[in-house]
Amino acid sequence: MLMWILALRNLRRNVRRSILTGLSMMGGYLLLAVTLSLQDGTYHVVLENITKTKSGHFQIVQNEYLEHAKLDRTVELNAALITSIQNNKNIIAYTTRIDSAALAYADEKTSTVFILGIDPQKEKAFLDYSKEVVKGEYFSDLFTQDGYAQVMIGASVAKKLDLSVGGELILIGQGVDGSTANDIYIVTAIVGSKNDSFANQVIMPLVHAQEFLTLYNQAHHVLLLTDNYRVAQQNLTELNTTLVLPDESQLVSWQTIEQEFYDAMTADKQGSNITILVVVLMVGIGVLNTILMSTMERRGEFGLLIAMGTQPLRLFLLILFEVFLLVCLACLTALIIVFPLNLWFSASGFELSTPIEMSGINMTHMKGINEAYVYWVPAVILILTSMVIAIFPALKAAKTLPAVALKGL
Repeated sequence: MLMWILALRNLRRNVRRSILTGLSMMGGYLLLAVTLSLQDGTYHVVLENITKTKSGHFQIVQNEYLEHAKLDRTVELNAALITSIQNNKNIIAYTTRIDSAALAYADEKTSTVFILGIDPQKEKAFLDYSKEVVKGEYFSDLFTQDGYAQVMIGASVAKKLDLSVGGELILIGQGVDGSTANDIYIVTAIVGSKNDSFANQVIMPLVHAQEFLTLYNQAHHVLLLTDNYRVAQQNLTELNTTLVLPDESQLVSWQTIEQEFYDAMTADKQGSNITILVVVLMVGIGVLNTILMSTMERRGEFGLLIAMGTQPLRLFLLILFEVFLLVCLACLTALIIVFPLNLWFSASGFELSTPIEMSGINMTHMKGINEAYVYWVPAVILILTSMVIAIFPALKAAKTLPAVALKGL
C-alpha cells in the first residue's frame, strides 16, 4: 500500500507533465479501441450478410464444383442426406439452390439471365426474398390458374426485357442431359434494384428449376446454417462425421467458399497491425520521455534514499508502480469516453456516401462492435508497452550512486 501512495504522490509532483503523458495514453487507447470496433464491426456485418444470404456457414457441393462450376456437378438430395441434416442439433436451418444461365425472351427483346432455383419456404431463413420484393408478391411453387410456373426477376432483367408483374417470360436453355430447355413463366414480383447481386437473376422455385434443367432431386448447393459463423472451422470436423454425404460430394465452410474475400480480410487485419505499432511507438516515446525526465530530476533524492539503506529494488519497483498507475488511470478515463462512442457505432453507425461492394454484398453503413475484447486488448497493449518502456528509467534509478547523486544537492 505504501508503494501505491508514494507512486501517486510522485505523479502529483508535476501535474502538468503527468496529465500530458496521460493524454497521450488516452489518445492511444481511444484510437486502438475505435479502430478495433469499426474494423471488426464492419467485417462482422459483412460476414453476417454473406454467410446468411450467399454462402451459408457451410455448403455441401460436388467435389469439383468450387473449382469449376458446371451444370452436371450436382449433389443428390437423397433421404439419408436430408434426414442427417434435419436430425443434427448443430444445424438450425438449411436450404438448397440451383445455379444456371439461360436466354430470356419477352416481347421481341432478349437478354442473358442467371437462373437461381430456391426453396420458397426454406430460403426465408437465409436470404428472405419476400423482403426484397419492390413490386408484386412473393412467389410459391404452385402453378397459376393458367398452368404457368411463377418466377421473380431482378430489376435489370425487368428493365432490359420491359417486363412487369403479370408478364410472360420465356426461358431457353439446355438441360443437364443435353436436351433443349424452354418454358413460359409468369412474373409475380420484381426484387431488389439494378445495383444489387440479383439484379440479373430470374428466381424460380427449386422444383421448377429442377424440371427446367432436368436436375430431378438434385441441387448445386446445400446451404447449412449454424449458431455462429465464427466457429465454422471448429464445427467442420464434427459435421463431417455426422452428416451422410452423397458420393462425390464434400462439406466446406464459408472460409473455403469465400476464399478470396477471406484472404483479403485477413490481409487487411494484418495491415492494421501497422496502426497499432504507430500508436505503441507514440505512447512509448511519451512514457519514456516523462519517466526519464522525472528520474533525472530526482537523482539526488534516489541517492539519499540509497545512502539511508533503501534497497535499489524498491526504487526500481517504485518507478514501475508510477507508470502502471498512470497508464491504468489513463485507460480507465479513456474507457469512460469510448464506451458510449462504440455503443453508438454498434447500434447505428454511420451511412457511407458511396456503398462499398464486398463479395457481392453492398455495404451502405459502417458499424462498430461492442464486445469486451475491444476494450481490454488496447488496455493490455498500452500497459505492457508502458511497463517495458519504464524498465530503462527504473534501472537508472536503481543504479544511482549516492556519492555522485548527492553532489547535485
